[in-house]
Amino acid sequence: MGARDAVSGQKAWRKGCVTRGSLGRPSRRSGCRCALVDHPTKVAIPCSSSSNQAHSTTRRRRRIHRRLSSPRTASTEVASSTTSVVSRFLGNQDKDLVKGYRIASNYWEGMKKGQPAGYKPVVSQVPNERAPAEASNGAGPDYDVVVCGGNLGIAIALALQNRGHRVLIVERRLLRGRTQEWNASRKECMNLVRAGLLTLEELEDVIISEFNPNRVTFKGGEDVWVSDILNVGVAPDDLVETLKQRFLRNGGKIRELCEFRSATIYDDMAVIKVKDKGAGRGSGAEEVLLDMYDVNKPNAVPTTTTATDASLEGATASDTITCSLVVDCMGHFSPIVKQLRKGAKPESIVLVVGGCVTQGVPKFTTSDILASFTDAERDMQFFWETFPAKEGTTMYMFTYCDADESRVSFEKFLESFLNYLPSYCRERLEAGQEIGIEMSEEDVRAIQADGDEFLDNLKFNRLLFGAFPSYKQCPLNSPFDRLVLVGDSSAVQSPLSFGGFGAMLRHVGRLDEAIHEAIEGSHLKASDLKLVQPYMPGLGTAWLFQKAMGFEPSQMGYDAGYCIPQRKEWTRAHVNRVLKANFAAMKTMEKTVLLSFLQDTILFWPLTRTMFAMTFVDPIAILRVVYLLGPRTLAQWFVHYIMLGLYTLCDFVFGRFRSQTSNFHVRRYMDAWRYGSGADFFEEH
Repeated sequence: MGARDAVSGQKAWRKGCVTRGSLGRPSRRSGCRCALVDHPTKVAIPCSSSSNQAHSTTRRRRRIHRRLSSPRTASTEVASSTTSVVSRFLGNQDKDLVKGYRIASNYWEGMKKGQPAGYKPVVSQVPNERAPAEASNGAGPDYDVVVCGGNLGIAIALALQNRGHRVLIVERRLLRGRTQEWNASRKECMNLVRAGLLTLEELEDVIISEFNPNRVTFKGGEDVWVSDILNVGVAPDDLVETLKQRFLRNGGKIRELCEFRSATIYDDMAVIKVKDKGAGRGSGAEEVLLDMYDVNKPNAVPTTTTATDASLEGATASDTITCSLVVDCMGHFSPIVKQLRKGAKPESIVLVVGGCVTQGVPKFTTSDILASFTDAERDMQFFWETFPAKEGTTMYMFTYCDADESRVSFEKFLESFLNYLPSYCRERLEAGQEIGIEMSEEDVRAIQADGDEFLDNLKFNRLLFGAFPSYKQCPLNSPFDRLVLVGDSSAVQSPLSFGGFGAMLRHVGRLDEAIHEAIEGSHLKASDLKLVQPYMPGLGTAWLFQKAMGFEPSQMGYDAGYCIPQRKEWTRAHVNRVLKANFAAMKTMEKTVLLSFLQDTILFWPLTRTMFAMTFVDPIAILRVVYLLGPRTLAQWFVHYIMLGLYTLCDFVFGRFRSQTSNFHVRRYMDAWRYGSGADFFEEH
């Protein structure tokens, strides 16, 4: 390609794509053909590989930009542009947000190098010995249960306290929810009422937004609108405070600003060492430094507290606590999880950026559950989620990948988010117009701002930089007695999701009952507690979907000149094509098929029918999935698929007899069949 063609192609690219200085609108259905990761630049660098002169201008633009979208190196001008866009944006945001960005960026780079964080043994077991007399003063354990990590742990703590157990929560920050909504369906939220955690009136009080319909869309495909999926916004601050006050009224104890240090397991109890981070500071205030635990943790990160907080009343200030059972609810970055996984690099990552936008974007009244409007780039397919919120609009861009060193940096990932955001907002407004939602004058002004003005207007009250890990070994079980992991610590959430709230809602009733029966029956050996978090083939089956929605490093075929060879051109549209076939197949079936999939519940018969139908909708796309995944991954997945069918059969045959037995082990197997097959999706509320 000649220099004149290169300049001409660059002008066309700038006209049709979003850059810092131009917010030209791409076609809603065709999407922007260029990768917007390492751009913009003032000189187009011709691609060294030969090009077909018969290719369209769009094809030439795409080849030019592939050179600019280097996954490993960038020109000085490109790097300067990236820094300029990100720096300009961060310069207008809150200081804590900037701290969170730097922490997350450093953590992500360390994870890619195989050094996510150091770990040290924090749990040990002394077999065939009772705890020293001085640990318990000869009076037995201080508590029946100690829950480490309270913002999601408060739910299981309150459920056990309601059953008459003595429960203590140890929380390294304040037990206080964030101000940005958690999204779920009303049906899922009813599990809080069924578990006795909230009344119907209290549930209505903590639901502060509700909206329908909800969209699923992929580039080049039709919009799919559904109702009652992730369509209510729950106020975490109100929810956590309501649960916290009930927990305290029922006799529960809370140690805030108290950090878990270690646990030693004996035959008769667990001895926990903690560090009270808020003690001995005179006024009671503490300067709290942010770390990765906070950045990826779905709650507010307060920086001060007072020693007069009511939740501290009655809680002992001892550095040693004894209990019958330790519940780890400290999330992905729990020190216990680090020990059990031996610091292993995650097999998969959900890379996320976004949050609640309070200024600079339209205030949407409907949601996007899963949306993409661009082709894949740099071995990543970008997806979007959007939810109406009380204070603005919650928007996330995310991708499924691994932690290979070639993966994009957080800086470039954030830049892609900022550059694609105006185009996404326009596409989103146009979709709303198609179903009769009119644009307000404020919405029009938001999308007409130029590049710098758009960045200057953009304000977040919270911005998440997430690298959420997932592992093939899930749920994670403890080899130690008297220790069970729940929530994100156990990796019981779907590998397709990046939040633990939905998994908590789904499993809180099961965990409450299982842990209660374990304590009552003294089933506290590691082999017993393994049944509290059993193997669930639905989670293993979801791995295939996550793998099919991303690429392995270099799988798109970037060469030394950072061009995609012609034989790999199809990979750019591959993920969108597969997902379009998937949803086209599901649309022909009953409503349950689509709704269960969108709620991360994998069911055997709907899955089987969908895969069969996809082979007729787009057989070429399915063959390419087989090619990209490879025989080993498919063989591993097929084992989970067969087990999913077996669990479905076992639940159908034996599940009806669950209420007729009180045997702890039998009931846990029946729970595994029910939840592992997804049959709990059909429970009436």
